Amino acid sequence: MSTSTIATAHREGTAGPIADATATYTSAATGHTAVALVDGMGHDPAIVRLAPMLAESAARAGAQVGVLGGLLHAGVLARDPGPDAVGVLAVLRKDGTAQVAWAGDCRAYHWDGTSLAQLTTDHNLAAYLTKSARGAGEVPVSALADYVGVTLGLALPAATPFVAAPAGGLLILTSDGVHDQAPDSVLESLVREHEGTPQALADALVAAAEPTAAGYRDDATAVVVHRGAGAGRERLLSPESAMRLGELSSMARRELESPARERVLDAIYQVMHSPTADHSFALMTALRGTGLSW
Repeated sequence: MSTSTIATAHREGTAGPIADATATYTSAATGHTAVALVDGMGHDPAIVRLAPMLAESAARAGAQVGVLGGLLHAGVLARDPGPDAVGVLAVLRKDGTAQVAWAGDCRAYHWDGTSLAQLTTDHNLAAYLTKSARGAGEVPVSALADYVGVTLGLALPAATPFVAAPAGGLLILTSDGVHDQAPDSVLESLVREHEGTPQALADALVAAAEPTAAGYRDDATAVVVHRGAGAGRERLLSPESAMRLGELSSMARRELESPARERVLDAIYQVMHSPTADHSFALMTALRGTGLSW
């Protein structure tokens, strides 16, 4: 079993009451701990009141039923017309591994003691155009970061990605008020400097956010989770493999009928949750004849 230290920091922006929220919950039934970060859209009283509810719902459900169920449970509260939010949820398992699901442009990073790896992909127009224009030179898309295509209220099971995070090291969750208003090089430098003190790192990350030329600074929130490595973990999924498994899971839910869908999802679950064993053959067998590939 691994132990975790969780530190949180908030910094209110210049536009009004803070609409970021975090929550942590450990399930007595599963022993899993869920950590949620929610970034409310806007600053009106309705979203300031709703954001903490979304974070608490995601954390409580996630610790009990898993990362995807936790995020979608929070999404139900934002489904009615009205305020909405984006968010990221991490579920820490007893073996030291973690799963991360997200909707929108909140992020999760993993620090292995050497480099800072971004585990998530922003669901906004800036990220989409940057990926589409890869190899075509630099595209000035930063102004499009506010055009978010997926929110908690719009999240669906077939379109909500999740990834596995390696055991050990630091797991860091941030709202866009951190990573959009501080360069990646600054963030990595701060992680390197404060990796041994989670609360100091969380405080430093939110303090690093710089205002725009017009003086605007968004709400900034960071959660830093320091995890001990789980025992017996000889082999771990890479973020790339975990992302592909998440995409494959979404495709199976969207394109396959039962019982083929259930066979594929069960095989994906075995690979995601037991990376020390080789389940590749079982996954290949389940995919045979479906048109999907691993």
